[in-house]
Amino acid sequence: ILCSASWAAIDANQPSQYKDQIPRLYNNWTEYLASSGTIPEDANSNEVRVWKGNNNLAYVLTPEDYGAIGDGTSNPLSETYASLSAAQDDFSFVTSLTQEIDWAAWQAAVNAAADTVAVYGIVKAKSGAKYDFGSDTLQILDTCYVDCEGAAIDSDVTDANSIIQVGNAANQVFYFTWTGGAIGPAIATTAYGFDTTYCRVSIIKDAYIANLAAGIYGSGAGAWHTWTFLNNKIQSCTAGVDITMNGGVLDIQDGYIFSCTTGIKITNGLGVKLSNVNVESNVMPLHLIDCG
Repeated sequence: ILCSASWAAIDANQPSQYKDQIPRLYNNWTEYLASSGTIPEDANSNEVRVWKGNNNLAYVLTPEDYGAIGDGTSNPLSETYASLSAAQDDFSFVTSLTQEIDWAAWQAAVNAAADTVAVYGIVKAKSGAKYDFGSDTLQILDTCYVDCEGAAIDSDVTDANSIIQVGNAANQVFYFTWTGGAIGPAIATTAYGFDTTYCRVSIIKDAYIANLAAGIYGSGAGAWHTWTFLNNKIQSCTAGVDITMNGGVLDIQDGYIFSCTTGIKITNGLGVKLSNVNVESNVMPLHLIDCG
């Protein structure tokens, strides 16, 4: 089910948010070499996605490269694979044939983006796709840029787990950016949308997040944490944003948080900036705990 060439050719339409920093698409390695680049050992000489800007490279991957279906329904691995060992040939991290192909494909894409020999990898969702993650969490374990514009992610995750977890106790992520997409289950659950606890710099923008215990959650430990949330819409969560800062900087701009029990909850915060954030129909629009 995996593509034979991970860096398959795409058209020259760049995601708008990358145009300034990555101004040119090179359609093949020969063209890129003409600008004095180098070829990664695993690259196919005729098929490549590579953007170059400010002397940096970015590979662009999609969940569909790894078999994502994104049709809004459950598609367990058992639909494609006769055995768990066969599924693990393509997705070494899966543990059951009941797990969703969409989630496995997304996990494979972000893993591959983290493993690129370029400066960074971009994972781009297919506009109009609706991916089913089942009860699994998407783990972001290295610097990653995700463009989910126009797509949606459904999940059955519960019990203070998260749909998207950035880093973990053993593996802290330095930088993470997520743009766009509708994140959350159809029925309210006790999970988090994003857990940014183990990420030093988190940027989440233009996302719609709903029906969760916290739309965006984080518990920092030290002044090196920076959270930036731009133009997100968060609905029907116990807390729209729930950040325990313990140092660092939190910047929320141009958001719309509504029908949440608590709009924005900040604990142990000092460097906080709220700008043009519309919080409506909440029991407690802003809850500050031990903030200077």
